[in-house]
Amino acid sequence: MNQPFLLFTLPLLAAALSAQTVSIFPDEYVAVPEGPFNSPNRPLAGGTSRVQCLYEAIDISIPSGNQITKIGFRQDGTSTVLNTGRTLQLEIRIGYSTMTAATLGTVFATNYTTAPVTVFGPAAFTLPSLHDPLNPLVNGRFFIPLTTPHTYTPANGNL
Repeated sequence: MNQPFLLFTLPLLAAALSAQTVSIFPDEYVAVPEGPFNSPNRPLAGGTSRVQCLYEAIDISIPSGNQITKIGFRQDGTSTVLNTGRTLQLEIRIGYSTMTAATLGTVFATNYTTAPVTVFGPAAFTLPSLHDPLNPLVNGRFFIPLTTPHTYTPANGNL
């Protein structure tokens, strides 16, 4: 598979459809102005890759039954170098797991408790330019709108 594969993405910024609340994962990132110390556009940096992230239900503040309609990323708060956006072939899947961040295995398929559902793509997605002084991102964030909203059910486990 040549598209990035995401169980979910880091940091999670998911909006509940009815309240339009933003949930930031991990919760300790709420106070970080532009996110963690990481490379621009990670995990979407470029090239062929697969990424699987697990978000524990205890850190997701979305009420049961609400829909996740978009996921978001923050640009690296330590970099000031313009990182020109690029178009990539992207597929995002969401599924539940009984695994924790400490017990997540290296075989993606065995980490799921339920079959993952494709919520975006496969389709082309254009990443915005990061640290662009002429077109700065609002709060240093950008979002990927899901083509198929995901109804969140915390009782099913971690995402």
